[in-house]
Amino acid sequence: MSIITREDAFGLLKKYNEDPFHLQHAITVEAVMRWYAKEEGYETKIFKKEIIKARDLQQDVLVR
Repeated sequence: MSIITREDAFGLLKKYNEDPFHLQHAITVEAVMRWYAKEEGYETKIFKKEIIKARDLQQDVLVR
């Protein structure tokens, strides 16, 4: 089984869902899930690297 990257997943989300509200909602849900993962001890270096990318993608959504 191959693992889709966050960037590819977000690209698919934007391809099939162009509404800025829904894109922002997805980013918000992701942030909440990352918080819960951290609280439960599942935070990894990968999460930390991806947070920076998430902020960049969020800016892209808000600029539209």
